Amino acid sequence: MKINKQEIIYLIASAILIGYIVSFNELLTQAVQSWIIWLNLTIAAFVIVAVNVFAKKLAAWKKGCELEMKLWTFRRFWFPERMKFPFLFPIWFVLPLIITWLSTGRLWWLAILVFEAEPTFSRVRERWTELTEWDLALFAAAGVYANIVLAVIFKAFGAQQFAMLSAWFAFFCLIPIGNLDGAKIFFGGDNGRLFWIFSIALTAIALILLSVASIISTILAAIVGAFVVMLLYYLFVERK
Repeated sequence: MKINKQEIIYLIASAILIGYIVSFNELLTQAVQSWIIWLNLTIAAFVIVAVNVFAKKLAAWKKGCELEMKLWTFRRFWFPERMKFPFLFPIWFVLPLIITWLSTGRLWWLAILVFEAEPTFSRVRERWTELTEWDLALFAAAGVYANIVLAVIFKAFGAQQFAMLSAWFAFFCLIPIGNLDGAKIFFGGDNGRLFWIFSIALTAIALILLSVASIISTILAAIVGAFVVMLLYYLFVERK
């Protein structure tokens, strides 16, 4: 398990951008204190993103794989092959800024990083070299659940704003579009959709309760509520 210099640059860029998005309203005041808020949120964002990345890399390493983080980009923007940019479009940078500016800070977009994974020699030696969709779903989910745990830890230490930021980051990671983590979970084999439903329900409930309920109540309600939502989805959608 390793992290290269480029990934560190991506981590820093992500943290700076997230810090800017979350502190946008304060920065509009142009007060000295607003820049301190941006710095604090940038540091918190770096910790949040780093925990997410570390959890994914650890999960991949446990499965005999090497995982590399990248900034979210794309080239093709429509179905025909010719409908594509002549360069990698930096959607990771453009989309969050557009949403933030158009909403004057009322709306966020925090999904910035994507990942690629490939088997290492240890996996090849075991003769199960092919990476499955379920493997990728587990790697992606490891980061999401690590951020939920981090949110609970932040709340336990009284850092409510950082707790909410970590939970929101987990929520955005679950959006199932492009090659974001949410898409990897949603399309993660036969159980992918059920796993995604459970994960998004747990994260959403945690987001709602983190600011109004105790830690124990939040954890219990999130787990039970997620199981109920997943069961209902299975009974009324999947089983048909």
